[in-house]
Amino acid sequence: TFSCFFPNEGENPTRYSTLPQLVGTLFILVTLVMTVKTNEQDPSFLREVKCLASGQLTCPTQQEKDSLEIIQQLDLYTTQSDRILAIPPLNTPFGLSIRYTALRPMGYGMGDVRRNSADVYTQQQMMEALSPWGKLEHADPETVLSSYLDLAKDVNADYLIIQKSDFLPESFEDLKPVFENESYLLVNVSE
Repeated sequence: TFSCFFPNEGENPTRYSTLPQLVGTLFILVTLVMTVKTNEQDPSFLREVKCLASGQLTCPTQQEKDSLEIIQQLDLYTTQSDRILAIPPLNTPFGLSIRYTALRPMGYGMGDVRRNSADVYTQQQMMEALSPWGKLEHADPETVLSSYLDLAKDVNADYLIIQKSDFLPESFEDLKPVFENESYLLVNVSE
């Protein structure tokens, strides 16, 4: 019954002993091909397979490349004492990179609040500082960027990294970025 899957060493090999191996290999190949061709829930899977097949070990997206580029540009356009914020603050994927990789100060994040759970007073101060930023997450799309710029001036930020995909393109018309790529703008707040 299951001798094709669990061959007994004492038995004589059957005439078609490689058939189960061939069927198993064919099943694996068909599954892989169907996953690559029809996987609509994860479009990056096909991109990763193509990237790995080309011989690359890492396959960054364009946004990841842009993120790295804007972090590197901080060294050219800012000083060590400049305060840099990324907006919108709650969903910028490289906020910690500004703090740790670029060695620049940044405003509070929810991770800071959670880490200070033993100090309720400091935690409350951080929550008060984060409150205005959180309110802007759902503000009017036409005015949200100008509101962020005004708030950045209020908290004495020197530069803002703006994630373009979160704002309307026409809201960038009045800005004079210090640096810009496909995904981000670096803006001097004091100008």
